[in-house]
Amino acid sequence: MASDGDNSNKILYYVAGAAVILGAGGLLYYVFSDDKVATKNNNTKTTKTSTETAKKKKKTTNENLKFMVGEGSKSRFLDLNLCPGPNGHRCFVTSDVKNTEKYKKIKTGSQLVSINYEPVGNKKYAEILDLLENAEHPITAEFLQIPELEKKWNEAEQLKIQANEIYKDSKAEDRFAQAAELYGRAIEKHDGFRKEYYGNQVLMYFKTKNYQDALENTDKFAILDPQGSWQRGFYLRAMSLQHLKRYEEAVEAFRKAIDVEPTTSLAKKMEKYIKTCQDKLSQRVGGVEASSSVSMPSLSMPSLSMPAIN
Repeated sequence: MASDGDNSNKILYYVAGAAVILGAGGLLYYVFSDDKVATKNNNTKTTKTSTETAKKKKKTTNENLKFMVGEGSKSRFLDLNLCPGPNGHRCFVTSDVKNTEKYKKIKTGSQLVSINYEPVGNKKYAEILDLLENAEHPITAEFLQIPELEKKWNEAEQLKIQANEIYKDSKAEDRFAQAAELYGRAIEKHDGFRKEYYGNQVLMYFKTKNYQDALENTDKFAILDPQGSWQRGFYLRAMSLQHLKRYEEAVEAFRKAIDVEPTTSLAKKMEKYIKTCQDKLSQRVGGVEASSSVSMPSLSMPSLSMPAIN
């Protein structure tokens, strides 16, 4: 992967493929480009002969693909399911199948490398999301396709699908444990950067009463959701704390979840859960310790078919 700071031997990626412009009435217009990928080395000059030879070879090099959102469009590419790279830096397109349904040219594993021609390849994930949110229209977002990540992360999605099927199969032996194991493999295959996989595994831990493991999974949400906009993440954390009888922390987490989207049906349910936790705290103060963690109806937990999980 090319580094923005490597000046001694930099690979310059030019537009390849198509620009997609969203026009009035939501119509998409495709503008194709014939520009090729070129390399620049301080010790080597690019010649016409080498360029012509490169054109004849099968394209195996990573390519940049530019998408332009038309002025007035509501999209800021934030409807893409994105994730960070190691240490919360960079920004990548996850294996969520809805990504390619919305933007058919963008591939799983692609890295967002520039916003309105400003390089963002080595910025922190949170900073990149802020730039997307506040960028002037029309927005031009440039993505670097990474075939090896595309293959690996799409395999992770298949593991998640298998886990979902096992979870739904009431006849499967130890289905919750099996699903939890498959979600774990999907997490590993996606390099630990899909919050939805962690969330699915949390649900399986609830089913098997592994509440501490569930809570540890929710610790990952902070780096994967730096803007704190994923209501489901706060909800799962609150549920984990509640099952562990850490009621004060659970109340705080429920309130954070409600603040994200106060008008959802889930937010209304969480108001009731807060009351339950407060009642448990009152019993504790009065010298009556709860004998068990609060029992929550299974339907109150997010369904695996929720749009946020893909």
